[in-house]
Amino acid sequence: MGCGESTVKFLLFIFNLVFALVGATVLGIGVAGYLKVEAVARILGSHGGHVPIFYIVLGSLVFGVAFFGCCGAVTESQCMLFTFSIFMGLLMALKVILIALVFVKKEWLDVVITNTNETLEAKGAEPVDPKTIRICFAGICSVIIAVEMVGMVFGCCLAVHVRRNNGYGYA
Repeated sequence: MGCGESTVKFLLFIFNLVFALVGATVLGIGVAGYLKVEAVARILGSHGGHVPIFYIVLGSLVFGVAFFGCCGAVTESQCMLFTFSIFMGLLMALKVILIALVFVKKEWLDVVITNTNETLEAKGAEPVDPKTIRICFAGICSVIIAVEMVGMVFGCCLAVHVRRNNGYGYA
């Protein structure tokens, strides 16, 4: 294995290890919130009881995808690396759709943010501007998409390298 392949393998492992830890943390926060769902609903309002379930699903998804990338890099499993790359591509597509929905359904989002602002003001907190929320959300999602793109490319490159080293060269 050359220097480039070793670097890609190492970077893929490290990034996915970090994402696995983040996913496990989000999952833990979701489980803790679910165990105290009455308190969460009291703080966040009528729909607050669904937030812990969202965190559980999100944490499980992030942990699962990171698991495929991390274990695929360590074991040099072509199947796990391609599965990781496919999941990353699907997550990127979902984030692009989510960014588009944030700007297409901005009236609905503005109503939700305005209701949240009223609740925050009643508790003495500063209100937030809906336009700022949309722009920050799009910016954060764009950065995440860029990181996922790098991870997907690294996963595919390492999977192709593993395939070639196992005697399944491409013609």
